[in-house]
Amino acid sequence: MIVLVAGSIYIPGIFIQPQYDFLYALNAPQGELKVVNGVIARSGESASKVKFFIYNVRSGEVTGVSFEEASLLKLDSTETSPDGFSLTYGSRWKGTFLFFFFSGKDYTTRYLKGRNVTKRLRLPVNEGETFQFLGWVMR
Repeated sequence: MIVLVAGSIYIPGIFIQPQYDFLYALNAPQGELKVVNGVIARSGESASKVKFFIYNVRSGEVTGVSFEEASLLKLDSTETSPDGFSLTYGSRWKGTFLFFFFSGKDYTTRYLKGRNVTKRLRLPVNEGETFQFLGWVMR
């Protein structure tokens, strides 16, 4: 019985894989970057501090790109990818005191979640860096 339950939990993850890579930025001032008509646009000139990355969902590799390269990508900026996955934050357990439970968001750990599958992402985001999801790369 235990094997059947464990199998029903883990087997879908073997066959269901996300298909869409995504673009994100680190350290972008709030409101400076947005996606307009599927193309990234910026409203300020401080993009020199901003770092852009593409996360490859098949290999798990992260590739740095310039703003110019990022602006050539066709993006879908909706929260959920066309194949049903979304990017979520992890949670952090902070303990208990009597009957009170404390927990919160872990802003350095992210997951791709969808279609009854959750995959942890290994993104090079350090504590204190701001993360901004920009969109799913449409190829």
